[in-house]
Amino acid sequence: MSSNNVNECTQLSVWEKQMAEHAGVKCCIAFSSKANALELALIAKGIGKGDVVAVSALSPTSTSEALKRVGALPLFVDADPDTLGLCSDKLEFTLHSIDSGKKMYVPPFIKSIEQVKAIIASDTFGNPFCAEMIIPTAEDYNLIIFEDVSQGLGGSFDDIKAGGIGDIAFINTEQAHQCGCIFTNDEAVASALIEQRDRSHEAAPSPDELTGIVSSDTLAQECEARQQVANWYEKHLSKARGLALPHNQFGCKSAWTYYTLVADTPQLRDYLISELHKEHVDVFIASSLLAALHHDVEWAELGYKQSDFNGVGSAIACAFCLPMSSSLTESDVKAVCDALMKAQSKLLSKSGVCA
Repeated sequence: MSSNNVNECTQLSVWEKQMAEHAGVKCCIAFSSKANALELALIAKGIGKGDVVAVSALSPTSTSEALKRVGALPLFVDADPDTLGLCSDKLEFTLHSIDSGKKMYVPPFIKSIEQVKAIIASDTFGNPFCAEMIIPTAEDYNLIIFEDVSQGLGGSFDDIKAGGIGDIAFINTEQAHQCGCIFTNDEAVASALIEQRDRSHEAAPSPDELTGIVSSDTLAQECEARQQVANWYEKHLSKARGLALPHNQFGCKSAWTYYTLVADTPQLRDYLISELHKEHVDVFIASSLLAALHHDVEWAELGYKQSDFNGVGSAIACAFCLPMSSSLTESDVKAVCDALMKAQSKLLSKSGVCA
């Protein structure tokens, strides 16, 4: 082995060890940005053709692609209106409906509860998934929990770090030149994943993709700083009208990867974004990060009803993200909030228009 290869292996080992510490698990296996980490995790846990996987209909497109590649079928569940993550109440109701034979919110291709093998639960916008409700539901039906920690590293639930809350976790990168990875406490699964990676040249990350290595202490400090930024937003938006501020589930600590608001109407959301852009405030819509997967034409024949996904529809039409960075000061946050409040006042002053 050449000295370059030795150095690359050492760099990879250090990166994986550091990431495993971030998630509080034994093993982290890194993959190239060309690989789909969820696809590899599904294969590693035996999910394949015809298996049904429960997943929020508001998820990254890479989730849909992974299910297609392994031949699994999605049991789409609506998004929670407060957290925008997988709705635990709808999940439990849907699974109970399948088990009892009532089949409400259930597409016709699902005939029995035995078809359902797993749940994909995302740490949406930095908020850990509702583990307090979803873990007991998974245990009731003997389902594997795949935790999507792509937006949640640094968060926690009851002091369990994000990445170690589910049975197996993954990060799928949406960016080129940045690797994804899988987290697990199962050393046999980790060994199998490493062997699979080593057999495929494209699956191994390049040195350029091993970015963003920080110590666990540094990550904790980053999250604390983001928490302070979130607190400032809450303080300065306390009188905002027609907007729902971010909501954390009980026992959850957010990584605050994004600060996401939900407007009462799509018109209000679009107006505020337009006005904030005029003030050079960098805001973007939530649908640039997540998609309504039940709209995918390849899933159309499964028989889902659009009316079953009001939470997803609201998120796509009404959610938007304000600037979020650990480097923001309270003055920075206040300037953003002042611009937003100014836009609301301008809207209220228009005849016949209310926020």
